[in-house]
Amino acid sequence: MLTTILKLLYPFHHGGDIRLAFIQENNNIAFNDGNIYNITVVKDPEHIDNSIVYAITLNDLNALETQIALEMNKPKILKELDTLKKIEKINKNFGRKFNSVEDNADDLETKFLEVFADYGITFYKLNELTNNWEKLKLENNTLNVEPCNN
Repeated sequence: MLTTILKLLYPFHHGGDIRLAFIQENNNIAFNDGNIYNITVVKDPEHIDNSIVYAITLNDLNALETQIALEMNKPKILKELDTLKKIEKINKNFGRKFNSVEDNADDLETKFLEVFADYGITFYKLNELTNNWEKLKLENNTLNVEPCNN
């Protein structure tokens, strides 16, 4: 529910999505063989009538767990006793990091990869022309696209 609400506020993957993927992976690791994907459909910030489909997957559960623990143990977060309010604060902090790039899809993608570089996740985008997934990654601070074997 919280992730659904936050998607209305932040039209892009955010901490809530990543936390949800972590919970799914952590609770079902024996059953899913490490294959958890979180797919989000967002409005294209440059062409409001179009949408963009993104996906994240976990490739290092320990890295993700470490980063979540670091976020949860920041002084301002520790002061909050209610878990949902802690998550709201964390998501609000992440949301602020994207304010300056929210009108450009390439800038959003680059910022996402920068912010979540150490979280053990892989970021994908659906190519609407080929209907194939592409892996997005940063190389020397440049956004690069790598075709996936679908």
